[in-house]
Amino acid sequence: MGRPIKAILHTNNLASNLHQITSSVRNYPKNTNKTIKTLAVVKANAYGHGLGAAIEGFADADGLGLIDLVDAEVLRKKGNTQEILLLEGFFHKQDIDVLLEGGISTALHSPYQIAYLKERLSEMAKESIAKDLKKINLFIKFNTGMNRLGFKPSEAHEIYDQIKTLKSTGLIGTVGTMMHFANADSDDHEVQVHTIVDDFKKNCLEFEGRKVPVSICNSAACMRFPELASISGTNWIRPGCVLYGSQYFDYRDSEFTKLDLKPGMSLVADVIAIQNLKVGDSVGYGSKFTATKPSKIAIIACGYADGYPRSADNNTEVGVLGKRAKLAGRVSMDMIAIDVTHIPEVNIGTPVVLWGEGGPSIDEVAKMSGRIAYELMCGIAPRVPKGIANGQA
Repeated sequence: MGRPIKAILHTNNLASNLHQITSSVRNYPKNTNKTIKTLAVVKANAYGHGLGAAIEGFADADGLGLIDLVDAEVLRKKGNTQEILLLEGFFHKQDIDVLLEGGISTALHSPYQIAYLKERLSEMAKESIAKDLKKINLFIKFNTGMNRLGFKPSEAHEIYDQIKTLKSTGLIGTVGTMMHFANADSDDHEVQVHTIVDDFKKNCLEFEGRKVPVSICNSAACMRFPELASISGTNWIRPGCVLYGSQYFDYRDSEFTKLDLKPGMSLVADVIAIQNLKVGDSVGYGSKFTATKPSKIAIIACGYADGYPRSADNNTEVGVLGKRAKLAGRVSMDMIAIDVTHIPEVNIGTPVVLWGEGGPSIDEVAKMSGRIAYELMCGIAPRVPKGIANGQA
């Protein structure tokens, strides 16, 4: 049986979150253009949830956003036909062959990628193998202030001229454009967001005389600036953390349909020991919890080596038998202590929800530990088994 800890994946919840987000953005009253598609972001092994479970949950998404070309290739070999976009693009010239064979779309953010495309597509034309290949859809990425990846918006016309040359090979399909907000989650940067978008619209939206497909809305922008999902003919929103149930930012407009996001994952571990403390007894390293009354302490088979944050303090809650209990003392490598004095029925084998259904949200735990939900999702250790919830697809 092994150690009693598991991460339970809720594919039904993933599907529900996807539907809610897509519907709310499409039906936002200020969105006049309803041609809005959803690219579900499944990078980092679907934010730690497992790519397999995520693909089931996001079966109705128009596309998937990935980082790893190997993952994209595996999905294609398994018969997945959704749009697949490599969010960081490709890194090697030989990757272009895989993109063409699988019909995999790519972000294009650097001169070296354009150079690789020119070289490889020219070689393929000479080798007369183009007829057996699919086309690559491109999303030109522009740097609008994040200063990680992308061309300057002022360079758009020059970049598009180079893309026209690539299209002459017959191996380039749709050409779109994208960007990434640095501060869409902050009330302090609302003016900045609109200034960035105005500059982007002015320089980057047209290619060969037509408006191009656009992707600018990440999770925060989807929920705080949903009107930005209708700035072009076809608009790809690309929600990430919200698909998995995390919502650490507030809404900006009361007309946006509020979401009832559900956890994509529940981290659950059993009670493996009970300690009955008298007044003055302490728990754990550093004696950070001291009993002020006779107390019942349950020891849980989960610690920071499993991905639970060591920085969580004694006010951090867990779910036990439909009630809440608080941590008692420091999180250890393999164990957590909780105070269950008020829940007398707790015994060896009682399941405890560290976050997820029946317990605190992952955002609550992240806030209490000075972390962000993304870190906790991605930080589940390999030794923690994952399984899809009973009765789900």
